Amino acid sequence: MSTNTFPARTHPKTPLELAKIIKNTRCVLIKFGASWCGPCQNREFLNNLGLIEKEFARYHKDIKIIILDVDDDAEVVNSTEYYDFKINSIPQFKFCFEGSIIKEYNGIHCLNEILDNLTKVASIIDAENSNK
Repeated sequence: MSTNTFPARTHPKTPLELAKIIKNTRCVLIKFGASWCGPCQNREFLNNLGLIEKEFARYHKDIKIIILDVDDDAEVVNSTEYYDFKINSIPQFKFCFEGSIIKEYNGIHCLNEILDNLTKVASIIDAENSNK
């Protein structure tokens, strides 16, 4: 039994592992932050991000949420072998769909837009599943 509260959350240890997740998962949301970043640790922001994770937990096969620390996960974050994330401020999010980074969000006030886009992806998944 998994102890992960958020089944959609995964934590790649290598650039190759991250690349495989992005290529093999319909939608991947990557949050880049740091333990020393005040906005990244904002309680309301973290609570709202947790609510988003709970909302999409049932889509864990098609929607993954990855949280990377720019210091602790520097090898994954800074590698340009598979993807060049170009992180120049944090918190920053990359929204990947069908293997490509299609949207970037900066700061802590982007969660409503992220929620809207994840909802659109979930609607696509639901429509496809209802046609099976």
